[in-house]
Parts: sequence; C-alpha cells; structure tokens
Amino acid sequence: MDSAEDITYFRERTEDLSEEITMLAALLDSDIDETVFEIIEEQVEWTLLHSSSDQSQRGSLFTLFLYNPLMAFLHTCGLSSMRRGLWDKCQDYLRKVYRDVGQLITRARSIDQAFLQFFGDEFLRLLLIRFVFCSATLRLHKIFRETRNYPETYPQLPKEDTIENPLVQKHILELASMLDVQNLFFNSTIDDY
Repeated sequence: MDSAEDITYFRERTEDLSEEITMLAALLDSDIDETVFEIIEEQVEWTLLHSSSDQSQRGSLFTLFLYNPLMAFLHTCGLSSMRRGLWDKCQDYLRKVYRDVGQLITRARSIDQAFLQFFGDEFLRLLLIRFVFCSATLRLHKIFRETRNYPETYPQLPKEDTIENPLVQKHILELASMLDVQNLFFNSTIDDY
C-alpha cells in the first residue's frame, strides 16, 4: 500500500468514526466533548489490540502512529498484548506527552505559522502532535536508523524544539521503560550518536 492509499484509508476510517459520533451526539441531544471521543477511541484501541494478532492489516506504520500511537509504539517494540491496567497507564501517560508536545510546538520561536494554524482545529492539532511523537520515536528506536525511515513535514518543524527536544525524548524513553523495552531505544539524546 502506498502513501496515497494510506491517506485515503485513514480518512475513510476517520470519517466513519466522525459520522458515528455525530449521530450519537444527535441521539443524546447534547454535545460530545473530547473526553467522550477519547473513551470511544480507547475502547476501539483495546479491542483492536486484543482481538487482532493478524499483522496483515492494511496501512503503514506511519498511519498507525497517526491513528493509534500506543499500538504503533507496541508494534515497533514487537509487543502484541499487555495487561489492561498497563494499557490504561500508558494511555494516561501519552495524554501527558501530547500536552507537553503541544506546548513545545506553540512555544517554538522558529516554527512556521502554518503549523500554529493547525492548532485551531482539534483533529489537525492531534495529528501534528502524533506526528512529532512518531518521528521522535523512530529516531530513538535502534531499528530505524536510516533517515529514509523518518517522516518529514514541509515546511519543516524546528527539530530542536519538537522532534529532538530532550523532554520529548525523555517521555519516549519513560514509555519504553514502562513497557520494559528500553533496550530497543538509544538511552541518550540524538546528538550523542
């Protein structure tokens, strides 16, 4: 599957989920906020993790990082299952990571203004934050050492303020430690190797 097919597949799944949430909101005659969406997303993620050991699913690793960063992280580490309590703990930790990455992006002095416009839209903001998490994870992972493995943006994000930021790297290494897979990642900052 090529990138265009990945994007189409991702958009279709997102549109399907968006339509279902909109219908649910209409049925409830109220607004559904991000918290409800996250609960629905977590349930879908938990079901996918435990019901599908089939590695022939459509889509690329990049698409998986954009859709479900924790599952993508587990996949890069060769993990196919985990305890529910650990899953919840990792999801909570990723919310902290997302908050910190979002703050790094908005505070970056050399960031292109186009990226800041993404922050007006919740969906685009989340995609950008997940992109940073994906890119930083692949850069720290020992298997993905070739630069052709790294996703890029145009215009480029300021790497020192986002992808190569020590706080982001620390978060990734802490997540790896929580999952006991820290041996798969470089323990020092990217500049050291």
